Amino acid sequence: AHVARALSSLQRQREKNLEVEAIVVDDGSTDGTADFVRSRFPFARCITQGHAGLAAARNTGIDAATGDYIVFLDADDLLCRGCLRSGIEALARDGADISVCLCLNYVEGKDEGHFWPLRQKQYPLHLWHSNISPVHTFMCKRAVFASLRFTALPACEDWFFWFQCGWAGFQFTCNTDGMAVYIHRREGLAQTVGWQRTDMRVHFDVGRHLRQTAGLPPAGLFAPPVP
Repeated sequence: AHVARALSSLQRQREKNLEVEAIVVDDGSTDGTADFVRSRFPFARCITQGHAGLAAARNTGIDAATGDYIVFLDADDLLCRGCLRSGIEALARDGADISVCLCLNYVEGKDEGHFWPLRQKQYPLHLWHSNISPVHTFMCKRAVFASLRFTALPACEDWFFWFQCGWAGFQFTCNTDGMAVYIHRREGLAQTVGWQRTDMRVHFDVGRHLRQTAGLPPAGLFAPPVP
């Protein structure tokens, strides 16, 4: 049910001559996901692999993708109509490498949700302190992945990746016209104590990067106020 919802939201992105390549990475599931995807959503390419975790699944998708832009969509989340189109337009408008769209946080079983705060500038600075948005709100140009891949972590692998992108000098911009929906299931990973331990580990790794880099901070990074 979760995969069907996610892939249906991708089908709705295929408008105004926008070509969408959908790659499903079946990371060692045992519930017939691959057969379901192939029979129900023939437009999607399904790749199966032994269970290796979130980072490995995302990296498999990166290696298989052929498009000019890459977006990651977890199986239980979705993109609102026009989200991909608006992301491409934001990148072109601002000459950026990575765009971040709006995100509605929704917990299954509840009647309402709330929005993640959309940072509009100083992304590298924000990323030193926290994960600024769920993974599916980011759109990347292919060039971002020429030298970067996700690090194997039990959680927060996306935050650490975006931090590395900022550290590598890739430019971020906001996409206020697109929106994704982050759906929390009560048994989800983000609700566990293990997630908190991983969050601490990522803070440690971010600090290690900063300590090992000469000339910190980059010129002008702290000059303007942080919105």
